[in-house]
Amino acid sequence: MAVPLCARAGQPRRRDPETPKAPTLSPLAVHGLRHTFATIGLQAGMPVTVVSKYLGHASVTMTLNVYSHVMRGAQQELADTVANVIRNGAF
Repeated sequence: MAVPLCARAGQPRRRDPETPKAPTLSPLAVHGLRHTFATIGLQAGMPVTVVSKYLGHASVTMTLNVYSHVMRGAQQELADTVANVIRNGAF
């Protein structure tokens, strides 16, 4: 059953006191969620270009400047992978 948005034309409905209020998040909490989202995406191997575009950054450089700490682990993983390929001669 649909609940009308207005009791009468132009008058908003009163909230049912039994209906729980939606939690509010501070702008800082929302920003933290955004940062966590980007960090997890980068750690999971998502390309920086994809994360940057999703975040709406003007350039990938901005994303790299903000999230370079996340990329350090990926850089070591890349170095280890290349070293293993060279050691094993698998080109």
